[in-house]
Amino acid sequence: MKFTITIIEDKEDAKEQLLTALDIWKEKNNVYLQIEYFCNGENYFASHVTDESTLYILDIQLHGMDGIEIAQKMRARGYNGNILFLSAFQEYVFRGYDVRAFHY
Repeated sequence: MKFTITIIEDKEDAKEQLLTALDIWKEKNNVYLQIEYFCNGENYFASHVTDESTLYILDIQLHGMDGIEIAQKMRARGYNGNILFLSAFQEYVFRGYDVRAFHY
């Protein structure tokens, strides 16, 4: 089975922790992961079209466009797939519901 994941995260250590966790999950579940990585929303939107089959993992606090703004823009463009937010800040949890986040 193949999963496509796009990560938008600006902190290298957080990205590496996430990639390690995904690698463990991939091995445990015997799946193939195709992972794309962007350090901000501007770079993502400049070079990609949102894909329904992709799981998007977004950091909330990013330089420039934040994760909620990225998700809002994706939803406005018609993306109905899954969005997962990563953050150490609980104050954003309810804003995630506004963009139909899969998990926070």
